[in-house]
Amino acid sequence: MKTKTLGFGVWAILALLIPAVASAQTISVTSCPATVAPGGTVTVTWSISGGTGSLTHNHVHYGYPLSAVNQYYTAHTYTTPYCASFTAPASGTFYLKVDAIKGGKAFQSVIYTVRVVAPPTVSTPTFSPVPQTFSSTIKVSIVCATTGATIRYTTNGTDPTSSSTVYSGPLTFSASTTLKARAFKSGMTDSAVATGVYTKSDAYEVDDTPAQAKTITSGQTQNRSIHASGNVDWVKFTLTQTSAVAIDTNGASGDNEMWLYGPNSSTSLAPAPNYSDDAHGLWAKIVHPSLPPGTYYFKIQEYNNDGTIPSYTLSLTVTPVVQQVATPTFNPTAPRTFASTITVSIACATTGATIRYTTNGTDPTSSSAIYTSPLTFSATTTLKARAFKSGMTDSAVASGTYTKLGSVATPTFSPAPPQTFTSTITVSIACATTGATIRYTTNGTDPTSSSTVYSGPLTFSATTTLKARAFKSGLTDSAVSSGTYANPVKYVTLTRSNHPSLTSPNSAQNLFNTGAQLLLSDDDGTGTGDTNDDVSLDVRFTINTATRATFPDQSATSFPAAERYNYALAIYNDIPNDTAGMQLLNATFAQVKQVNSGYDFTGWSNSANRTLILTQVANRQTAIHEWGHNCGLPHRSDPAAIMYDTWSSTKNEINTTERTAMSNY
Repeated sequence: MKTKTLGFGVWAILALLIPAVASAQTISVTSCPATVAPGGTVTVTWSISGGTGSLTHNHVHYGYPLSAVNQYYTAHTYTTPYCASFTAPASGTFYLKVDAIKGGKAFQSVIYTVRVVAPPTVSTPTFSPVPQTFSSTIKVSIVCATTGATIRYTTNGTDPTSSSTVYSGPLTFSASTTLKARAFKSGMTDSAVATGVYTKSDAYEVDDTPAQAKTITSGQTQNRSIHASGNVDWVKFTLTQTSAVAIDTNGASGDNEMWLYGPNSSTSLAPAPNYSDDAHGLWAKIVHPSLPPGTYYFKIQEYNNDGTIPSYTLSLTVTPVVQQVATPTFNPTAPRTFASTITVSIACATTGATIRYTTNGTDPTSSSAIYTSPLTFSATTTLKARAFKSGMTDSAVASGTYTKLGSVATPTFSPAPPQTFTSTITVSIACATTGATIRYTTNGTDPTSSSTVYSGPLTFSATTTLKARAFKSGLTDSAVSSGTYANPVKYVTLTRSNHPSLTSPNSAQNLFNTGAQLLLSDDDGTGTGDTNDDVSLDVRFTINTATRATFPDQSATSFPAAERYNYALAIYNDIPNDTAGMQLLNATFAQVKQVNSGYDFTGWSNSANRTLILTQVANRQTAIHEWGHNCGLPHRSDPAAIMYDTWSSTKNEINTTERTAMSNY
């Protein structure tokens, strides 16, 4: 290793063994700094001599420690004079060398040592006199111990820069000022920033506690300041009568907040409004419409109490308030509705006040009727009241309307009852009152607010007493509409067959094929077959899903699922005959209809295997039961069962007792 000195510093040169080359190629570093400022720019220049061929590799390697000299490298350069630059680290010592390849042969310079050395710092400026509070004006000088340094300063709170105002002589302040200064000199680090606050106090200091509060009077404006961070101003005023109060602050610059306390207390907040922040701009202002007599305190501080306000104005305006009588109140309160009559009381919170009222819509005056006792209304009435008392402003007018409710129109039926029908009838219900909800019953009871809501026309197949009532919020419920829709078809009781061949329910189909019959009772209950037994038989039953396929020429999938609980209806007319009994007419499948769905077995009337013959028999016997089985209705184990019926809420076979109970409706 050998050492070479260039320029201003000592270069530590570490000789490396370089492979011998026939052309004696060499790198000569012509410029390299021995020291550099933290983060400064390092510039290296060099030349290359000897060798032949093209230069294909030529740049600077650098790093730290010495063993890591190849840690970083600059871009290659092929233009003379050769030069490369890079940024120095913040501190310490690093090493560099130049590497090149010429004619395919590699060679390098010696290794150079560069130290990072921080330049000296300019001394921090000082102020004379030191920062302090002053009452009128103050003159401040700035000095720096570093010879030849330039001092620059600000008074707006920002740190001085190299373009700030140059200090040339003492500065005079007549208001609170934050002075900042910094010194600069070429080749040296800028000084630290010196800061000093010179605070002008106001004539009302010391006023930092409630006990030190200074008095302000109405119409007075005071010039004040918040001269230090954390400083507050306490102020007080006295009212001899109820008054409106306005406390206002303002200034060229600043941001303050204010609280109002009292009366006669500096610890309890006054009635709201008692706090202000940004009433106009950033300045606080409290306007209270009415404060009772007493001494009040208010506190003013810089917003968040963490800064200063060099100067602001404080003013107080007091306007006496004539007390107003309290507004009368009604019991019960209005607006309110009533059905028949309503009794209303009027009261006033102001002792000794006289209440006067009207019911004709005009505002009460001092000559209106005097309220002495509760008022009773039987019609819609607008009540107005005002209270009066000598020495006080009349109260505001209290007004309230008590509305007697109207009634919802009585619902109407279409077609209008009474009506008679033999199959089904569809009835609509309407109400002339817009928005009314109609509720109805078919069980003979009057509708209530929980009865079924009418949503569309109703279809009846049996005698029904329909009742309806309309409801609407804010109106009296309507009267009850009632009407009867009568089906004169009488229902007879079917009894189980006495045929000796019917040994079990499962043999019903076979017995039907051989003429098994059921007894048909008379409709007048006398037990005789006479001319009075002029009946129509209404047979209702449900087709069982599992046996749909038993219908001739039909499959189980050809009936919509919704028909499972539909019922079929067939009407048979008898011919009264005392001696021959009741003869039923031939009934074909064309007379069977799916009542709910409207499905009609059209075209089944002529084929023999689709026609059921209900033969004329003595003693009013018929094969109705077996006819049901022929339609796909199976027996159940109950020997008294007739067939499936849809009058009940669930699909069950009914027995003779149940059927009898349904006969008389």
